[in-house]
Amino acid sequence: MRSDCHIHVRGDEKSEDILRAMERAKLDLICIISWPPAATLLELDVGKRPTDHQRMERTARMTAGDRERIRAFYWLDPTAPDAAEQVERAVGDFRFSGVKLIPDHWHIWEERFFPVYERIQKMNVPVLFHVGILWGNADSSRFCRPADCEVIQKFPGVRFALAHVGWPWTDECIAVADRFKTMARMKDGRDPELKKDVVWRNRNLHQREFEVDVQCKVDLTPGTPDVYRAEVLRTCYEVLGTDMLLFGTDSGGADDLTTIKAQQERDERIFREELGLSEGDIDRIMGTNVLKLFGKA
Repeated sequence: MRSDCHIHVRGDEKSEDILRAMERAKLDLICIISWPPAATLLELDVGKRPTDHQRMERTARMTAGDRERIRAFYWLDPTAPDAAEQVERAVGDFRFSGVKLIPDHWHIWEERFFPVYERIQKMNVPVLFHVGILWGNADSSRFCRPADCEVIQKFPGVRFALAHVGWPWTDECIAVADRFKTMARMKDGRDPELKKDVVWRNRNLHQREFEVDVQCKVDLTPGTPDVYRAEVLRTCYEVLGTDMLLFGTDSGGADDLTTIKAQQERDERIFREELGLSEGDIDRIMGTNVLKLFGKA
């Protein structure tokens, strides 16, 4: 299986064209991200900014051809007065599969957003968090730190992915994911070394009989410039194993996926030739792990 967990739409794609593009790119599943909320489109005239209803409706039409293969994330502005209700409408009425959040001058850990996280937990859908410096949104580095996502441990039913490996805070991103993995493994209790002492959390890391489902995943979407790519993939694997890692590209436009192949080939070469991963591990990262984000595997 091959998937891409991070594709932005233009807004005018048709479902049949997306499915044809997926066939050409040999992709079994993609996650598309809706148009951004009005607060992110300030450069557009007010009359040209789509309403929240329009954003939901247009994206829902894109998934209508096959909602198992085309999964949609609703880009939410959690500062909106009706943010929690938007989650309910997007998931309940328009069948979105998840929520996308970019901390645009707000912090993930702010308690005013807890009702939104509670609603996401109630609707049983995952969150794709943008973490890492953002090319736009002014001084984004104050708000997009991976460590801010530690607060999601208060919402154990919320599955989430840290996008872009938190570039340039990749170590911080991996550390946050490692904390969630260690907590999940300790709760699971099967690893005899980990039961003795948390410092042995890496002793049996790569033994599949001790693998557990972790609410946190790492979206490998760049982010990382090519010169850092092998280094960050190696570190993700060495610290986290393979079950938490999701392949993504940040492609723009869901009906033309021709740019994905080069990124696939680069990452698969690193996994295969430099890290020596098995074909099963590569298949998990490049394909089936995305199903775990939705609680399906």
